[in-house]
Amino acid sequence: MFLLNLAICNSVLPELVVDESDNPKVKYLSPSPDEEALVTAAATNGYKLIQRTATTASVLITDLENKNEPVENIFEVLRVLEFTSERKRMSVILKTPQNKILLLTKGADTEIQKRLSPNSNKLLMEKTAEHLVEYACDGLRTLVLGYNYLTQEKYDEWNQRYDEASVALKDRELLVEEANNLIEQNVYLLGATAIEDKLQDGVPEALVHLRKAGVKVWVLTGDKQETAINIGNSSGLLTNEMHIFTFKSLNDDELNQNGIIAEQKMGRPETVEEKKERIAAQGKEHTRMCYLNALNFFKENELKGSANPEYALVLDSETLKWSLDRTRKPSLLKKFLKLSSICRSVLLCRCSPLQKAQVVKTIKLYGAPVEGVKPVTLAIGDGANDVGMIKEAHIGIGISGKEGMQACQNSDYSISQFRFLRRLMLIHGRWNYRRISLLVVYSFYKNITLVITQFLFGLQSEFTGQTIFDGLAGNTYNVFYTSGILVTAIFDQDVSQRILNAQPELYRSGVRNEKFNSKVFWKWWIEGLINSGILYLMIVYLSAEQITHQNGYMLGMDVTGMTVFTTAVVIVNVRLAIANNYWNWINWLFFWGSIFLWFVFGLFYSSDAGTVLTYTAYWIFMVMLETAHFWLLLFFLAITCNLAIWIKMGAQRFEKPSWKQQLKISESRGEKLPGEQSQSSGPQQIQRVRSSPLLIDVAHQNKHIHHSGYVDQENKSSLPFALGRVRHVAKKGLQAVAGLRKRPDPSASHRNDQNKKAEVELSVQNTSSNK
Repeated sequence: MFLLNLAICNSVLPELVVDESDNPKVKYLSPSPDEEALVTAAATNGYKLIQRTATTASVLITDLENKNEPVENIFEVLRVLEFTSERKRMSVILKTPQNKILLLTKGADTEIQKRLSPNSNKLLMEKTAEHLVEYACDGLRTLVLGYNYLTQEKYDEWNQRYDEASVALKDRELLVEEANNLIEQNVYLLGATAIEDKLQDGVPEALVHLRKAGVKVWVLTGDKQETAINIGNSSGLLTNEMHIFTFKSLNDDELNQNGIIAEQKMGRPETVEEKKERIAAQGKEHTRMCYLNALNFFKENELKGSANPEYALVLDSETLKWSLDRTRKPSLLKKFLKLSSICRSVLLCRCSPLQKAQVVKTIKLYGAPVEGVKPVTLAIGDGANDVGMIKEAHIGIGISGKEGMQACQNSDYSISQFRFLRRLMLIHGRWNYRRISLLVVYSFYKNITLVITQFLFGLQSEFTGQTIFDGLAGNTYNVFYTSGILVTAIFDQDVSQRILNAQPELYRSGVRNEKFNSKVFWKWWIEGLINSGILYLMIVYLSAEQITHQNGYMLGMDVTGMTVFTTAVVIVNVRLAIANNYWNWINWLFFWGSIFLWFVFGLFYSSDAGTVLTYTAYWIFMVMLETAHFWLLLFFLAITCNLAIWIKMGAQRFEKPSWKQQLKISESRGEKLPGEQSQSSGPQQIQRVRSSPLLIDVAHQNKHIHHSGYVDQENKSSLPFALGRVRHVAKKGLQAVAGLRKRPDPSASHRNDQNKKAEVELSVQNTSSNK
């Protein structure tokens, strides 16, 4: 019966194919790799599913002990009660070849065990419970199987009710679920299965680097609590240094005992509504006491002055349901958010897809700021049950694999393995954050530099509507003559991949939003305003009346405006060159090409051929180029407007280099970077934690962990265009510069710390019954 349940109670479709030797064989098509594995296991042990239609299922049964010929058994499928994330189980009602009606069911242990018949084999139930705990502690995904024979009268009565519920116009889903619950009762236990869900390569390393980068990692899974804890240990999400807060809801025995006490007080049996209200109140009170105990433990540790302990939070589905419920007062949401903000890692077990989406939405709306910035959520998953949270998060990432393509089709980005998330976030994510930030602020800067000159001219001309420069030049300013920012926004790299791999802490600049905030925006805005004022005053007010052509004529407003526009183009391109960190032939092409293109276009549309476009600029550009005063102003203003930034960045680089610049110097010398050794060695092997099904006792070690000493002065990181790239600097001078300030090895604090070990036993006691 156990193997028959594995073979039929599923949604697997067998397909007859021909192998390389032209021999027919059965290939299984399944939306879930777990179901395919179970059906394959049943076929290996003599119960081979060979055909399935809408009304029948054919199983080839072989007696492996006596080695008899296989016999095909055709079962009539009467009903299929599909698996859903809310039901957490699946059932099939069959008519056997002996004309008996058989119910087969399988699902999560929490759902099947409460539907077992009182007449089930007690010894089998005890052994299965032990096996479930053992499998879960080994990190395996478990299912419980059951069966029940139905009489024809009982089935006909239930089938009529099911048909009525399935065609109901109101509350159809609720009525169908009630009908399903009615037939899925008093089942007999068959046993349990366990499937190993192996971690992909590179998952522990990726999680370790994400945590170093300041990313808070939450795991939302449908597995048992013990399974989730074991996976957290093996993946490096939970460490031996952590205090783990483990919350588990009241079990059925405790709820039934409380129900008996309540009925004795009332002197009558409970109604269905009263039972629901009592269970909700007890669950709420139990969850509240769990949070109070955990927060009190945290406060006691603070008062004791513990050396920066790390915390982790593990919740099951019921506890999470009451934590997110804001309809009942008092709401536990604040306590949930407060405790989760304290914890470095959070594991939520037995989550339904709806709960996953609710958690992501809650963090988006009410999550505590991370390093002073409102949290940005990223959800990553590989199955259809992850689609809700992927769509709800700010950024959704789907993993393509055996679980199907639903997650990828509903995501913003798609990757093939989880380990690629490290490169996607910590390298490309950081690069693109800086690129987009520079693109936005520089776009404002270059337009302010040019447009404010027109505003100042408006003041001088008393707002007559006259423009200082030609309209055609102004219309093509952003598209052609200052387009180098587009290349910078594609190729710029402030540090190499090697440095980012060795020091994931550099990602924290994005977490703190250091490159795109109001301070950075107004800094660029004011810089553009100052440059525009210097440009206009120097050319218009101080020099316009003294500029004369070689034939003795005074230059007019058109030549002055052309000088303003040309100088503005050069100034903003030089400023971009200073801000740029990575140079290749494309950057050089756009830098010089943007300036050269303006001179070519200016010569064209000021010539005779340019009269097809405009007459207002005829011969103006040539007259400007013939004036020595123009060339003097061009080079003088291009240097003057950027001199302050140039000197500041150069002085900071050579006098007080930031941590990032020190890494770049070490890399240029071919030295080994801090963090590369720890990266290659991988995460420490973490011993699996075995636990009882009701209480998790975790041994902790208090370990004083120092940060790597990274202090990134992001606003001072860009290299000067001229000073930062001089290749022929004297070796002795470079050594002297590097010796101005010797910073300690960032990894030294990790070597010299003495670990303090202490065992802490945290258990959350059930106090709701005492209430």
